[in-house]
Amino acid sequence: MKTIHKQVIQPNSESKDVFPIPVPSAKGAKPLCVMRQNEEVCVWYETDDDLPEDSEFILDCTGTGWGTIPDGEYLNSVIDANDFVWHFYVPAAKKSTSKKPAKEKTPAAKVKAKGGPKKGSGFYR
Repeated sequence: MKTIHKQVIQPNSESKDVFPIPVPSAKGAKPLCVMRQNEEVCVWYETDDDLPEDSEFILDCTGTGWGTIPDGEYLNSVIDANDFVWHFYVPAAKKSTSKKPAKEKTPAAKVKAKGGPKKGSGFYR
């Protein structure tokens, strides 16, 4: 079953560059829109309730006149409570990422992945 969720987000007013905003969500979440509600900037997104919730998606944010347009799909623009106008994009390269850290390879697995042990490496016997 699919569900629509809302998350409050904080656009950046400190930088004049593209600002990535991570949004905790289920894997495969699809951002729908960004709007202001009760003086807060919020993103609404669709998820599949059957998928795990240990993921996030990224929204790229830029301000009016900053001269930097993010690569990706334009979502929409919002005027915040301080009258700043923010423009939101879904990055082209990654629309969703996992929060789980990559599993670290053991020293033996690293050596095996590189084509086997070499003399003097400590793994050669």
